[in-house]
Amino acid sequence: VLTINQRNSIITSNNHVVIVSRNGFYHYAGNNKKAWEWLPLLEISKSRDKIRDVAFSAGSTVYLKSHHDRIYRYNSGKFSSLPFFEYQLSLFVDQQNNVWLHRSGELYKWQDPFFCPFLFEGISKISYITEDNSGKLILISESSILRKDGSKWEIIDETNANIPGLDIMYYYSNRNKKILETKDGKYWLSIFNDKYPDSLYQSEDLYKWEYIDLTKIPPKGVHNLYTTPKGDLIVVENRGGPLFKYDGDQWISLDA
Repeated sequence: VLTINQRNSIITSNNHVVIVSRNGFYHYAGNNKKAWEWLPLLEISKSRDKIRDVAFSAGSTVYLKSHHDRIYRYNSGKFSSLPFFEYQLSLFVDQQNNVWLHRSGELYKWQDPFFCPFLFEGISKISYITEDNSGKLILISESSILRKDGSKWEIIDETNANIPGLDIMYYYSNRNKKILETKDGKYWLSIFNDKYPDSLYQSEDLYKWEYIDLTKIPPKGVHNLYTTPKGDLIVVENRGGPLFKYDGDQWISLDA
């Protein structure tokens, strides 16, 4: 599962940490400073473009999304380009090495040589895609949460679940919404935007959600959510920080 901070150009996954610059990125996949590897992206920097998103496959392939909405595939030191899409929001590679593209509320799946629409009857405006710890895909739509279980999709909405933020999800469908699962198996749902109050919820099964009162914990806002490679929750309180980590027992400031 990838977690992305586009503003700071820091990307982390279960076994990868990446710091992106204009002409390449540092890749860390070990436990010591010598494990940092510099990967130049000359083909991209020469075009006056820059990387906004990085997604790792289970093998050695890396997918990169640029600021100019180009998608590149990097393998064994070689670059190739995938079809051009305007107004991309995110790029995601699941544990089965499927490549997903989220764009303007629509979801596309890479089926060589094209990105093909991935449609659900009666479901519109997909705003986020991720995986849980077991590798099940999770999507957030305009008014529901979807989770893939084998060949079937669970649709979690107001008819079968207690989702306190569902009305907010519907009326403010363009707001940033994220679901992450931490190492203890708990799901965290955040809804955040500069113009509206932040909301944070916790669940053990995606059906019963508990509202987290931000006035009673150190982070007083939720500008964004991430997970560490070890599965701890990271909350960005405001744009640019401060940062807090929740390790399952307590909130720890990372700005000390």
